[in-house]
Amino acid sequence: MRSFRLLANDIVCLAFTPVLTVALLGAQMNPLPFLLGLAVASNIGSAATIIGNPQNMLLGQAGRLDFGAFVAWCTPPALVSLAVAYLLLAWIYRGRFAQQGVAPVTAKPDWPDFNAWQSSKGLMATAVLVGLFFTPIPRELSAIAIAGVLLCSRQIQSRALLHLVDWHLITLFCGLFAVIHGISVVNVPAYLIEQLDRYGIVLENLYVLTGVSTVLSNLVSNVPAVMLLIQFIDKTDPVPWYALAASSTFAGNLIVIGSIANLIVIEQAKRYGVEISFGEHARVGIPVTVLSLAILIGWIYLN
Repeated sequence: MRSFRLLANDIVCLAFTPVLTVALLGAQMNPLPFLLGLAVASNIGSAATIIGNPQNMLLGQAGRLDFGAFVAWCTPPALVSLAVAYLLLAWIYRGRFAQQGVAPVTAKPDWPDFNAWQSSKGLMATAVLVGLFFTPIPRELSAIAIAGVLLCSRQIQSRALLHLVDWHLITLFCGLFAVIHGISVVNVPAYLIEQLDRYGIVLENLYVLTGVSTVLSNLVSNVPAVMLLIQFIDKTDPVPWYALAASSTFAGNLIVIGSIANLIVIEQAKRYGVEISFGEHARVGIPVTVLSLAILIGWIYLN
């Protein structure tokens, strides 16, 4: 389980799920606890940095949050939650990590051959980009510049690189954003916030913000939820932004639709004959989410 996220959780799930599935099937291991562990850990671990997931990137950009301060506030609850998630998974699947009496399955991998130079270039570019995030240079300019460098290749055409993009996933994101924009146009978020205010439930209270972001994240997914809530947060105080980042990320583990990373793991595993049902995910995701949010609330209280 990774705690300090250098790549977005969706990318990690997209890259690791096929490799993990093929290896587990070949070793006669039960892939469910490991694949669910990948989804859970990628969500929890991504809370630690601004570049860990799309909603953190949005919050970091809109709130002009300091990269180092974000890491310092969000990493402790992420680390503790990762440890708790590991123990919970080990307990739920105790005695069921191996597929007894089942012949090894040789799944045919469909990934490209390993290219030492391209892999090294990607790792170096990632290291440089993370270093730039700690400088005053605008993060968006740093990211675009590094992306431009990676697209410059004499061995691989840019068209071939763009062909690797999961356009179905992009379409899903676009659909979610269209729905959220429609909700915003008719002032549904503002109306709901007004109704909450009438009963003394205000988003300035970090516990309320955590609860609201948890509910919304599992209704419309965590990225659109953050898009809805971001307009109601105090821009002068970074702490609510940190709390929203952590709570919306942890909430993504509750059910399948809470996070795009969950959907990626399920869809990628299905290509190799591994089915992860809604109920199987919830059996792990619900207790993990409850405990990780409890840890976050404790962290808010301590701070």
